[in-house]
Amino acid sequence: MNDCKYGYSTLGNVMRLSLLRSPKAPDDNADMGTHKFTYAIMPHEGTFQEAGVIKEAYNLNHPLQIIATHFAGFSQSFFSVSSPAIILETIKMVEENCTSAIVVRLYEAFGSHSSTELRCGVPVKAFQRCNLLEEPIGPLTEFQECITLQFTPFEVTSLLLHL
Repeated sequence: MNDCKYGYSTLGNVMRLSLLRSPKAPDDNADMGTHKFTYAIMPHEGTFQEAGVIKEAYNLNHPLQIIATHFAGFSQSFFSVSSPAIILETIKMVEENCTSAIVVRLYEAFGSHSSTELRCGVPVKAFQRCNLLEEPIGPLTEFQECITLQFTPFEVTSLLLHL
């Protein structure tokens, strides 16, 4: 696992990680200077899915940040998914035309057909699928207790959640 490097490969029992590319064109100064990076080796038995490699890679790239507040002892989960194969990648405000909606973007990470339940700890009234430009592409559906979603291998799904 690494936090920023784009070149890695494995062949047999050899693993390689390219730390710098250092091209000279079109920029003679590309990749010059001091570089800082993090990498980790996670030996495991079984498949990467069983070992939780994706979760550990996210933990490496996005370490937990502790922020002091006046809400001592308070904890809340705003969103959760029921399947470890589904990653909730993005939670953001809608870019245009609506101030009372948020976008959630999820993807299937194991390369399999999967289903999940998305649970929301915020007051969602309705939801609908949208494209990557946040344009609605599905019917507006009243929110119940959770949203059940089906995924094909590596599928990305975006939802508009109307608050």
